[in-house]
Amino acid sequence: MATKYQLDAGPYAAKFNSTQELVVLPPLQHTEKGSHASGWDIGIQDNMSHSLFFIAIIEEDQVTLATKDTMDGIVKNNMARFTGEKPITSIKIDGINGRMIEAYNPEVGMKLKQAIYPFDAFYDSFYKQVATKCFILVGGFDLPALDEIFGSLNITKNAK
Repeated sequence: MATKYQLDAGPYAAKFNSTQELVVLPPLQHTEKGSHASGWDIGIQDNMSHSLFFIAIIEEDQVTLATKDTMDGIVKNNMARFTGEKPITSIKIDGINGRMIEAYNPEVGMKLKQAIYPFDAFYDSFYKQVATKCFILVGGFDLPALDEIFGSLNITKNAK
């Protein structure tokens, strides 16, 4: 039976299910050096303190196109140091179309997956296409629990 996990990360609420016993670490606020992005990092471990998965809420300080090319560039850049990279595929998380990439981490001998999707996307009249100021990035080792997280993740903004 799946356990329901629920947490707050700043103004966001995250929920997901997993049949694997997990430990969700306290969310950490981050700012990327030399970047215009900030947000929240949520680490997820097993009950033996192995870091397995993460959820990152990436807040942009400017409008960014929510296109396949934009999302592909982010996940491809994040996975560039690993080998055996597979073609980027489409994935639906939280009912939203996103992108996913797989690669192999030779240091630990395991496959990794990373997915991204736009949060609160909107039609931008200047760009005349869908844009966002926030992306959700989810990834980790290719274990059944990660697919459960992909399939059940729901992130909302808390009421002010």
